[in-house]
Amino acid sequence: MAQPRHRGRRRDQRRPQRLRPGDFPATWHNPFRAGPTDSGASVVGAGAPPPGLHGRDHGPARSRLDFSNYGARLDAQGWGREVTTTGCGDLQGGPDEDLWYTDEFSGTSSASPIVVGAVAAYQGIRTRDSGRASPDQIRTLLRSTGSPQTAAPGRPTTQRIGTLPDLRAMTAKG
Repeated sequence: MAQPRHRGRRRDQRRPQRLRPGDFPATWHNPFRAGPTDSGASVVGAGAPPPGLHGRDHGPARSRLDFSNYGARLDAQGWGREVTTTGCGDLQGGPDEDLWYTDEFSGTSSASPIVVGAVAAYQGIRTRDSGRASPDQIRTLLRSTGSPQTAAPGRPTTQRIGTLPDLRAMTAKG
């Protein structure tokens, strides 16, 4: 999985001056572009959680959050707000930091682990029967199954961040 940097930018536009950083060798190719140098990574965008989760509303569920990159290269989305995780203490404090947790983890940093979790579970199920899926097969499954992206004001579905993974649909299809 790969998470593009937050900037709310379209990621499938060509920028010739930025294809190869100046200090990289002339033979370097961007591994996140489709083609012969494709890394196989699935690229993840940040979508909104269901409205009212934790008493907050970030727009329609599965709509692109304003900071998320978007474009044809994005394969799937995970929640980019309101993710509960360990490591901070706004829900559970106390003297032992190992026991702290929060419900405000956000960004593609929260979205990517959601997608990775679905893919890992799928690969575990598939391994039992027919062996693991290739990166290309995973991308195809992520794009063809799952809950579809929705629109929000100023953030239409044409600003693609992909579907929210659906493990049951992935397993049924592949």
